[in-house]
Amino acid sequence: MMSTSGARHLPGPPADVRRHLISAPPPDEDRYVERRMRTLALVGSRTYPADRDVLRERLRAAYRRSFRPEGYMRQLAAVIASGDRVAALRRIRVPTLVIHGDEDRLVPPAASEHIARLVPNSRLEIIEGMGHDLPEPLWPRLADLILGHASEPQATREPRLGESSGAQAMG
Repeated sequence: MMSTSGARHLPGPPADVRRHLISAPPPDEDRYVERRMRTLALVGSRTYPADRDVLRERLRAAYRRSFRPEGYMRQLAAVIASGDRVAALRRIRVPTLVIHGDEDRLVPPAASEHIARLVPNSRLEIIEGMGHDLPEPLWPRLADLILGHASEPQATREPRLGESSGAQAMG
């Protein structure tokens, strides 16, 4: 979900998103909350915007629960250092559900389309109106997709010789 193979030819986030992400996280709660609000405004779902007051309170709770600025920088470094995973994706042999939003500005949809082409026996679901977040109005659809995929009998077996294993775009 909302991922990439790391292949260099894939588009990345636009310059405004990149600049925002590489700036150091602010040290205090109020500035942290405002920065995260800006992050979500840049990469979140425009079709399904979160209630700003509810979001602000969730971000405050997250800050109070576990704000660790060094963790943010380690995550960013891990994303940058993770490299190309094309060969590993081609070796996946279980049915795979690939989910992505058509409004994702952090990881453009082309990244998941590429994953779906690489992973044999995969299915791609592009969610209209979803950015790089999980908007509450889409929770039932996302849950149904994941539950449906997990409960399919073929999800627990490897494809047999001669079975189709190409990615299918679903919409």
